[in-house]
Amino acid sequence: MAAQIRSDGASNILAESSLTMASGETALRFHIQGLGENALVLTAVGDRLISLACFGDLQPTDAIAIPIRATG
Repeated sequence: MAAQIRSDGASNILAESSLTMASGETALRFHIQGLGENALVLTAVGDRLISLACFGDLQPTDAIAIPIRATG
């Protein structure tokens, strides 16, 4: 999915960085300009891809994303 975002001509990646989740896993964080400005965080939890998209106020994006982890 990250490769698709990078090659998508409809969106302009303003910044790309890594983010360490509470579980210790690494996530990719994109700051994107497309149909408005947004942040996208991609990570794996177990064998599932988790995608968190934030629009509008991007300030709380990391605080929302970092605690994501597998339960049970």
